[in-house]
Amino acid sequence: GAVSNIFATTIDVAPTILDIAGVDVTEIEDGNAMDGKSLLPFSVVTDEEKDEELEDDDSVVSEQSLQQQQVFLIEYNGFGWDADEWESVSSDIDGFHDVVNDGWNNTYSCLRWRSSTVDYKYCKFQCFTYGRVEADCLSGTPEAKGEFYDLMVDPWEMENIYDQLSTHQHAMLLQRLQEFKQCSGLECRVLSAEQIELETDTAVHEEKHHLSFGSMLLHSLL
Repeated sequence: GAVSNIFATTIDVAPTILDIAGVDVTEIEDGNAMDGKSLLPFSVVTDEEKDEELEDDDSVVSEQSLQQQQVFLIEYNGFGWDADEWESVSSDIDGFHDVVNDGWNNTYSCLRWRSSTVDYKYCKFQCFTYGRVEADCLSGTPEAKGEFYDLMVDPWEMENIYDQLSTHQHAMLLQRLQEFKQCSGLECRVLSAEQIELETDTAVHEEKHHLSFGSMLLHSLL
């Protein structure tokens, strides 16, 4: 059995099962309406890879699954509450009786792309007033601006590096995010196959370079 570190989204499950069964999704009714893609190609291993054994078992890792970039959409809609009958979402949890931890303003969409060398997440939020009327997010908040994380160096999303992106990069990422939110069927599968490349001369990469140089300098001193 092959082991893969790829992400399997819920919309990929049906196309993958059909692919395993030898069914061409494009030839069945409503097949083209599926947004997801088959993950079977990510599990294909070469003869050389089959000869390799991991220390803990006899599984092997598909080389393609390590190299190919995955691009997908993350969406979440905050449950909110009835403004006329206010009640905490977490009212039954000890210590959180007066806290709403999943309001309408916790509505967001994110663009995620990762491979063996990159792992990024770019998010935009939607904010609302009473009655769930969409409005501008409060100025100065992360929701008003957005979030961007380099998960290779910041897996817990502790440092929002949104401001390190250039105007061109913001426009490119926002356009791709909007395309994902509006796509359906084949359009989504095409988008997920298009890799995202950030320019190497950006502040994001410069920051990485400075950190790496600082680490090397520290090691040399020690």
